[in-house]
Amino acid sequence: MSCRAAATDQRLIASIKRPGKRTEIAFGAIDLPYVDREMADMLLRELGNEVQLVQVGVAGSDDPVWIVNALHEEPCLDESNSRFTKWEGDSIAARRMAGKYRMVVKLIVDKNKTGGHDILRPWGWHPALIISERLKLLIEGVGATSSRFILV
Repeated sequence: MSCRAAATDQRLIASIKRPGKRTEIAFGAIDLPYVDREMADMLLRELGNEVQLVQVGVAGSDDPVWIVNALHEEPCLDESNSRFTKWEGDSIAARRMAGKYRMVVKLIVDKNKTGGHDILRPWGWHPALIISERLKLLIEGVGATSSRFILV
């Protein structure tokens, strides 16, 4: 996701690659977070304009899920304590991605640079989804048992 609201007027359908027990939160292709109705309601109620929820049908199911699009990105990676490489060189990709992270092996967040958001992606490294302690507690309060949180 790009940390910008996605515009879609098409009905989106997702397929299940690994069948099993349905969970409150799941990550799909390219680490897109999907949530169930109860989690989606809580995110909208508690986070408002920090997220966009895009409803998605699931092939073979009547129950929809929602893609969670974090709408904020902040330069919050603590570079002095993280391990990473940045794009460099003369290739077309390197010129387009110059200054962004090519690989982050150890992610440490500078809490003073999160902009006070409860959910965000680090500038230059969108695979990571960062949530606040407050949001972690809210997710656990909904009864989510399938999530694993890592302090960064």
